[in-house]
Amino acid sequence: MRKLLLLAVAALALPAAVSAQSASGSIQARARVLGAITVTGVTALDFGDFLSAGATKTVAPADATSGEFTVAGDPGAEVQFTFDFPATLDNGLNQITLGAASWNVNVGATRAGSASLIAGGSDGASANAFLSAGGNLGVFVGAQATAAAGLPAGVYTGTITLDAAYTGL
Repeated sequence: MRKLLLLAVAALALPAAVSAQSASGSIQARARVLGAITVTGVTALDFGDFLSAGATKTVAPADATSGEFTVAGDPGAEVQFTFDFPATLDNGLNQITLGAASWNVNVGATRAGSASLIAGGSDGASANAFLSAGGNLGVFVGAQATAAAGLPAGVYTGTITLDAAYTGL
């Protein structure tokens, strides 16, 4: 009996078995791949005719002769625009000077309804804007050009390049 009593006391002295509790949860991992972004040149920036040497002409982004690009991509995505603006319009060795900080860029669905993105920009200027709910955006470009005295008659040209990339935001 004494053994039984010792065993009972020993059993009471041992800690009770701990019942382990656990819990778990889960989440989904996801990623979204954005559609390709495209840039299309629609309309050339046109300063028109220079009637006199030394004349300066300014085309605003909302003017009918402003340059136009369209950008298409993922609806509502933020896009960074970077511009390569020429310093001159060329005809052989002859040049019409473009204002170094005269570049103005608007964005919107139409020229008239566009909002300023870059004012007084120069080559390499960049800015961000959001594509519309339809995934499109018009980019309208204006600048100032000055024809020096003594330039021969002819057509003077230069290339404006717009690079567009998603910002990842």
